[in-house]
Amino acid sequence: HPLAGGGPPAGIPSLPDTERLFQAVAGAGSQARFVGIPGTTGNYTTTALLAHALAGAGMAAAAGANLGPAALSLPLLPDNGVYVLEMSSYMLERLATLRFDVAAMLNLSVDHLDRHGDMDGYAMAKRAVFDRQRGGDLAVIGMDDAMSRDMHAQLVVATKTDGRNPIDCAAVTPPPVPLPQGEGEEFPHIVTIS
Repeated sequence: HPLAGGGPPAGIPSLPDTERLFQAVAGAGSQARFVGIPGTTGNYTTTALLAHALAGAGMAAAAGANLGPAALSLPLLPDNGVYVLEMSSYMLERLATLRFDVAAMLNLSVDHLDRHGDMDGYAMAKRAVFDRQRGGDLAVIGMDDAMSRDMHAQLVVATKTDGRNPIDCAAVTPPPVPLPQGEGEEFPHIVTIS
């Protein structure tokens, strides 16, 4: 948009709609929870599937953000509701207060290097999904690629050394033998790391 080309006027933060949703929900007094799902591939499917599963279990759930609908078009959910948000690196790098009760970083592969400069910059933007998590929150990291494994190791160390209560951290790795459902298909196995 032409008005955004030069950046926001001084003193006005450029926040994504996901941040504004978080602030609006808190301002309305709702205790609804937030799930953030970044990654390079599989984000849309994981976000939609999780919201569908939550709704099927009778929970108030709304999915949106990067996959659409826009976060600010989602309804105000009750205290037991869950917002499931697909988070792009562009959104994550501009967050100010949004804390994810559950954050699931699926995977990292080459993408958006024109914006982030290199894979380290891209990984740093994606890692922001965990920045404001605290004790009782859940961090899930896909372990299929070296950068995600490094992110997992950094997160475990950070939660033990920065004075916060450790968050629960789960590493998701493929099983050693593919399941027989289809040629080459492997399904995740969850291992809890304490």
